[in-house]
Amino acid sequence: MRQYPLARLLFPFIAGLICVSFFNFEKALLPLGILFSILFLSTLFLIPKISKNYSLRWISGIFIMSSFLLAGIIYAELNKKNLFDLPENIENQLITYEFEIIDAPVQKNKSIKLTARILKINDTISAHYNEKVMLYLKRDSLSETLKYGHRFYAGAKLTKVAPPLNPHEFNYKSFLNNKGIRYQSYIPADFWNKSSQTKGNLFKYYAFSIRQYFLDIFKSKEMDVHEMGVVTAILLGYDEVLDPELSKHYTGAGVSHILCVSGMHVGILFILLNVILGFLDKRKHGKVIKSVILLLFVWFYALITGMSPSVMRAATMFSFVIVGNGFKRHVDVYNSLFGSMMFLLLLNPNIIFEVGFQLSYLAVFSIVWLQKPLYSIWRPKNKGLDYMWQLITVSIAAQALTTPITLYYFHQFPNYFILSNMVMPLLSSVVMYLGIALISFSFIPFLGDLITNLLVWSIKLMNFLVVSIHELPGSVTYNIDVDTVSMILLYAAMISLLILLLLKEKKLLFVTLTFWILFLGYNFADRWSDKSNQKLTFYAIRNQSLIELNLGGHCFLFCEEKTAADLKTVDFQTQAAHIRDGVNQTEVFLLNDSLPTHNKDFSLHKNYLVTGNKKILFINRNTYKTRNEFPQVEVDVAYIHENPWIELEKLHQKVKAKIWLMDGTNSPRNIERLTEEAEKLGLNFHVLTQDGALEIDL
Repeated sequence: MRQYPLARLLFPFIAGLICVSFFNFEKALLPLGILFSILFLSTLFLIPKISKNYSLRWISGIFIMSSFLLAGIIYAELNKKNLFDLPENIENQLITYEFEIIDAPVQKNKSIKLTARILKINDTISAHYNEKVMLYLKRDSLSETLKYGHRFYAGAKLTKVAPPLNPHEFNYKSFLNNKGIRYQSYIPADFWNKSSQTKGNLFKYYAFSIRQYFLDIFKSKEMDVHEMGVVTAILLGYDEVLDPELSKHYTGAGVSHILCVSGMHVGILFILLNVILGFLDKRKHGKVIKSVILLLFVWFYALITGMSPSVMRAATMFSFVIVGNGFKRHVDVYNSLFGSMMFLLLLNPNIIFEVGFQLSYLAVFSIVWLQKPLYSIWRPKNKGLDYMWQLITVSIAAQALTTPITLYYFHQFPNYFILSNMVMPLLSSVVMYLGIALISFSFIPFLGDLITNLLVWSIKLMNFLVVSIHELPGSVTYNIDVDTVSMILLYAAMISLLILLLLKEKKLLFVTLTFWILFLGYNFADRWSDKSNQKLTFYAIRNQSLIELNLGGHCFLFCEEKTAADLKTVDFQTQAAHIRDGVNQTEVFLLNDSLPTHNKDFSLHKNYLVTGNKKILFINRNTYKTRNEFPQVEVDVAYIHENPWIELEKLHQKVKAKIWLMDGTNSPRNIERLTEEAEKLGLNFHVLTQDGALEIDL
C-alpha cells in the first residue's frame, strides 16, 4: 500500500460515498463538516510528529482514513442536494417548463426519449434549476428534429419514477436516481413547442453531430440490422439498433464487452493514431504536440460514444499514460487506475453504483494483477501458440475478479468464455479498422463498396461464431443465486486463494479455508431455507393476473389463458424472485378453468383457491353476477380481478376478508372508486399496481 498512497485515500472515500445510499446525512452535514475539519487539521499536525516514531504511524493512518470517509459522505450529500433541487410540490401538476436536452435523443417506435435539464418553471426569471428529468415525446416529424442542446417549452406532469413492485425486481428507480433523475413525463404532440435557442456544450454538440454523421454513413450502406447494430455498437457505442436476441448470444458466449465501447476499443484507436503521429517524435516539441493531439482525440472519441463508464475509465487512464509519456515520466498502472477512479468519482460520485464502472475497473485491475503470473506458467516458443496463450490468460484474469459481481447482477455464467475470447478480440479489431476505413473512404464509390462488403462479411463471421458458441450444449449456467452477502464472501474467498497461490505463504491457508467454509456454509443454509420456504405471492403486473404458490422450490402459477400461453411476458416480474427463492419446477393452472383441480398441495374449484390454511376468493365479472348466491363466507383474501363493477358495502356484508386485493386487470377508475369505499368501511385494502406485490407465508 505504501507504493500506492492514493489507494489509502480512495477506499475510505468510496466507503463514504456508499454510506450515503444507505443513510441520510443531510441534517448532520454541519457537525460532520466540523468533525472532518478537526480530523484533517489533526492529521496535518500529527504526521510530522508521528512519522519519527514508526510504531505510532497507525494513528495517523486512522486519522487520514477517517477524514476521507467523512469527505466521501459530505461530498455525496452535497452532490445529492445539487442534483435534486426541484420543489417537492410540483409532482402530478400540469406546469409549463423550459427544458434543455443534455444528451443525444433516442428514437423509439412511437416516441422520442430525451434526457433534459429543467431551466425554468412557469417562466420564472429568478429561479434556475439543475435537476434532470426523463421525457418521452410523441414521435413525429417535429420531435425527430430535436438534438442535443435544443431548448423547448412544454406543459408536463412530472411523476416520480416508481420503485419496483415485485420481489427482487430490477430497481429502475434506483438506476435512474444514480444518474440524477427522479422524475419522468410523457408529453403529447400539442403540449410542447421548440425554442429558437440552442445552447449546451459546443464541444459536445459537435461530437454528437459527428456521431450522427457517422451513423448516417453506415445507414446509407443499407446493411442488415444485425450487421448495422454490431458495427455501430463496437465503433460508436450506439446500441439502439442492436438486435436484442443477438445481444443475448454475445452475453451467453461471454463476449458482451465486445459490444460496449471500452478500454480495448479506445486502445485500438490510440495505437492507430499513435503510429500515424509517430513522425512527431523526432521533431522539437513534437512529443508535447503529439500528446495534446492524442488527449483531444481520446476525449473527443469518449464524447462521440456517449461517455459510458468504461470509456470514461479508459479515456482517463490513457490520459495519464499520454501525459506521462509526453513529459518522459514512468506511469505506474495501479496509480493510473486509482487516479482515474478518483478523478471520475469527483466528477460524478454516483458513477460508483453503475455496473459498467464496477465491471470495467475490476476487469482491468484483475488483468494487471493476474495476467503476468498466469502467463509465466507456460512460455510457448511458437508465436501463434504464444498469441493464443496470451489471449487465454487475459480472459481468465479478467474473469477472476468480475465473476462474483456478474453472478450477483446477471445470475448466469458463460462456460465457454475462454473459447469466445480466443477469437473475438481479433475479429472485433478487424471490424473496428474496417469501420474506420469505411467512414474515411465511403465517398469513393468502388473502394467504399469493397470496404462495406469486407465489413459486412467480417461481422457475419463474428456473429456466426458467437451464435455457434452460445448454442453449444451447456454453454451457459443459468439461474445462479448470489445475494450481497454471498458475493462478499465469494470475493473474500477468491482473493485470499489468489494471494495464497501468488505468495505461497502457508499462514494464509487458514484464512483462505475459513472464507471458503463461510461461503459454502452460507449458501448451503440459504438453499436449505429455500426448501422450507412456503408462500403465496400475488404479483403486480399491468393488465394481467398472476398468483404464485411456492412450496420449497416447486412453483404453481395461477393466471389467465393469455399469460399461460406465453409466460415470457411475465419473466421480467418473476425471474429474479424465482432465482432468489430457488424455484426449480413450475406448473401452470388457469384461473377461469371450469374444471376443478384437487391435489395434496392445493384445491382450485370455481371461484376458490385453498392451500394450507389459506383460502382465497376470486371476484370477477362472472362470479359477481351471482353475488346473491354467495354464502356468508370468511376468507383470507378477496381477490378482485377482470374489472367487475361491484358494490363493496353490500358485498362486505356477506364476504369477510382479512385482505381485499385488486390486481392490474382493473381500470384506474374502478380502483379509485373501490379504494375510497374501502377506506370508508375501514377495510384492509391492497392495490397491487400501486402498493406492490403481496407475499403471504403459509
